[in-house]
Amino acid sequence: MWGYIEVHGFIFITWETFLCEHYGEILLSLYMDAIAKQGKVTCVYVDDVFLRGVKAVADCAKCSPATLLEEYSRFMGDTS
Repeated sequence: MWGYIEVHGFIFITWETFLCEHYGEILLSLYMDAIAKQGKVTCVYVDDVFLRGVKAVADCAKCSPATLLEEYSRFMGDTS
C-alpha cells in the first residue's frame, strides 16, 4: 500500500515542527512515544517507523493518516 521508502532526518525534523505547530506538544510527544524516539533524528529510518507515528497522531487527532499527510505536504510547500 505505502511502498518502501526511507525517511531521512530532515523529513523527521520538519514533520516534528509541523506536528508541534499544528497540533501542539502533546501530540508531538504522543508521536515520539509511538516511534520510541528520543532526541533528534540523525539517521535514516524505514517507512514503517514513520507511518507508525503518523497513525498514532491521526488516531488522536481524529483524522485519517492521508489527511494528516496532506496537511504536512501543504506545510512543506509553504514558502511564506
